[in-house]
Formats: sequence, structure tokens, C-alpha cells
Amino acid sequence: MRQRDEAQPGDEHPSATELTAREEVLARAEIESSMLAARLRGREASLAAQRAALDERAAWIEGLAAGLQRWADKAEVALGDTLTGLGGGAAAQEADVDSYVQRSATLALARAAMVATREELMARRRSQQERREREVEALEAALVRADVRLTAREKLLAVALREVEAKAAATGMASVRPPALLVTPASEGTFSPADRIGRCRLRLGKTRLSRGAIEVDAASRTLLASVDASPQVGSTVELEGEAEDGPLALPVIVRRVLPAGAEGQHAVVLAPSGWSQQDWRRLERLVVAL
Repeated sequence: MRQRDEAQPGDEHPSATELTAREEVLARAEIESSMLAARLRGREASLAAQRAALDERAAWIEGLAAGLQRWADKAEVALGDTLTGLGGGAAAQEADVDSYVQRSATLALARAAMVATREELMARRRSQQERREREVEALEAALVRADVRLTAREKLLAVALREVEAKAAATGMASVRPPALLVTPASEGTFSPADRIGRCRLRLGKTRLSRGAIEVDAASRTLLASVDASPQVGSTVELEGEAEDGPLALPVIVRRVLPAGAEGQHAVVLAPSGWSQQDWRRLERLVVAL
């Protein structure tokens, strides 16, 4: 029987859903392991402190017994068996907990080996995450640019629609809408390009944002905008809007700036600063209405 974790010829790659589920299981296991390790370190630290206290008590007994012996010797007093078991390292031996518990040297070596393995694994994991992050960033930038291109074509389509309407009116066909003007299922329930133009406005600082130049992800509390001028990372800028329900002014923090591509626009990752749920809803409605 072949092992489940061994790759075999012809095996299909796991799906993104399966990988996510396995990563969540691993994340929980890693958290539990880290918590257990932290608890063990805490208990070991407490035991070390208790052991130090025992060593101090043993040293006090040994010191006092030695002092009494010196006094007796000087005073020529015969103590007999009075100090038996109190000096000469007897108290220190009693405080030596290693004599009660057999500690494995192999366990200490195994712990050191595990630390080294975890360090190597963490370095490899971080390298993989950095490559994955670069791919995500490239995809984010590509999506922004693709959306910008589609928005430009929507505007061209709006111009074409107006031209067709004008020609239809000139030929006496104004009462019969040509097939080019019919609403397709993909655009049902949204503003047509002609309807959107001029309805609402949105700006990031002094940069005008079109619908395709901003993406709102309320779940991750993140915004992604495409702008010509690159803002400074860490700065706070105003996301200002003019919507049908009134003006909107929301502060956002610039978290990351992706370099401009062939179109010369920068992809900017923004984080909200002090927004309410109503602010999120108003912005989402405004973006849809752009």
C-alpha cells in the first residue's frame, strides 16, 4: 500500500480548498504545539527558581554548620555527633534533585536537534512565503491593470452607444432600440457606462479614481487603488468622494506601493483609519456607482 504523503506518477495536484483545509489544521497544530512548549518552558523556569532556592538553603546550612565547627574547634568544645549530616556537603547533596530524578541527556540533545530543525524549516518556510507574496503582489497589480483596461473600454462603449442612439434617432428608429443597445445578462442590475459617467466622484488625495482604479475588500479591511503618482508608504491621505447621499472623506494609511508597470500606474495598498461600518457601506455604494 502506497503512503498517502508520497507523490506518485499521475497523481493530481491538491486543490486550493484542500490545501487551505490542510494549512488550517497545521496552523492549529502549530499553535497547540507552541502553547505546550511555552507551558513547559514556564514550568521549567519555575522549577529552576525553586531549585536555586533549595541550593541557597543548603548553602546556608552548610555555612552555618561550618561556622559552628570552627567555633567549637577554637573553643576546644567536643561536639561529638552534633553536626553529623549538617556539613561536609550533606545539605548540598539533599538539595541535589538530580539524585531523585533521572534526567536524560539524550532528551537535551534531542531538544537541541529539534531547535536546529525548526530553525531550518522556518527559514525554508519564510523563503517560500516570500515567493508566494511576490506572486500575490503581481496578481494584485495585474488585476488592477486589467480592471483599468476594462473601465477604459466601458467608456468607449458608452461613446459608441451614444453614437448608435444618435444614428438611430436620425434614421427615425428612435422608438425601436437596435440590438446593440439591449442590456446583456452580464450588465443587468448595474449602471451602464453611460449612466455612470458624471454621477459620482472619488479621489485619493488629488488623484481622481475611476471605478476600475479602486478595489474594496471589506472582509480583509483593505483597499487597492491604481494611481499615476506614487504616495509615500506610511503616510495618511484622504479618500474623498462625492456621492448621491452627500460628501465622503475617509482617512487611509498607505501600507504598500507596487511599482508602476507598462501602463505607468502604481498599485497602492491602503488600510482604513478609524472607519465605521457605515463608512464602509457608503464607500462600497460609491465605488459601485462610479
